[in-house]
Amino acid sequence: SGSTISDSSALTISSGDDIVIDAESDVNIDANGGDIRFKDNGTNFVTFSSSTGSVFSGDVTIKSTGGNDDPATLALWSPDVSISDNDTIGTILAQGSDSGGSPPYLGGKIEFNADANWDTGTTGYYPTRIDFFTESNSGTISTANPALTIDSNQRVGIGLNNPSKPLHIYSSDNVPLRVQSTDAYSGIEFRDNTSSSLPPLISALGNDFIIYGGHASLRPTILTLTSSTQSATFAGDVVVGDITLSGSTISDSSALTISSGD
Repeated sequence: SGSTISDSSALTISSGDDIVIDAESDVNIDANGGDIRFKDNGTNFVTFSSSTGSVFSGDVTIKSTGGNDDPATLALWSPDVSISDNDTIGTILAQGSDSGGSPPYLGGKIEFNADANWDTGTTGYYPTRIDFFTESNSGTISTANPALTIDSNQRVGIGLNNPSKPLHIYSSDNVPLRVQSTDAYSGIEFRDNTSSSLPPLISALGNDFIIYGGHASLRPTILTLTSSTQSATFAGDVVVGDITLSGSTISDSSALTISSGD
């Protein structure tokens, strides 16, 4: 009837070729609470459902074509009009079915959470942290607490979601940090806003420790701690209070007392 097709029962359109819907405006499909399915040779590949959301049976590619400086974008937009501290703005889930029970099972997730109350009346005041969750094999649900967090001040927390330093590790392990290099030695630099181009460095060489001072072109060795001999070798003088140890000479501007029970 005009541009309307009405049917009190099922309506089937069958074609041996393509079926093309070409409209100058919107194309609306209203399933009245039911599912909308797209099939390929009878097999579902996309289902839109009011109860389960959108389900894709295969991989999803976002924007495989385009020009330079035209990136693919995935937007997680929360309709919440009053975002408060710790409100979840968006979530990405990694789920699996395995072989029984009541799937899906959650293996990991990424949450984007408000790090304070949002104030959209102030430019740039939308503090957000990213929480990463992983599931362990401990027999208890471990995705309740984040394994890693990047907060709104760009601080990284491992084992906690409220880091107080640029890198904050919270762990029951009594050695919570290992720095390992595939090079001949491993080192950590320490730099402030006055350091030279080569700042001070603490390095591990085999089982030994070497402490270097900062310099513009060549770091000087300050102290070597040798594990095999349990010895400390200073490259220069050692000053303890008023006492200066230089080579084999001990000089003291005041009294020097050496006390021993043997």
